[in-house]
Amino acid sequence: MILEKNKEIEYMNTRLTFVRSMSST
Repeated sequence: MILEKNKEIEYMNTRLTFVRSMSST
């Protein structure tokens, strides 16, 4: 399903941003 895939991408994107923000600190 496209919706499910979109949610997965959104989750990965959020996680990536979180990890990057933690790394830069």
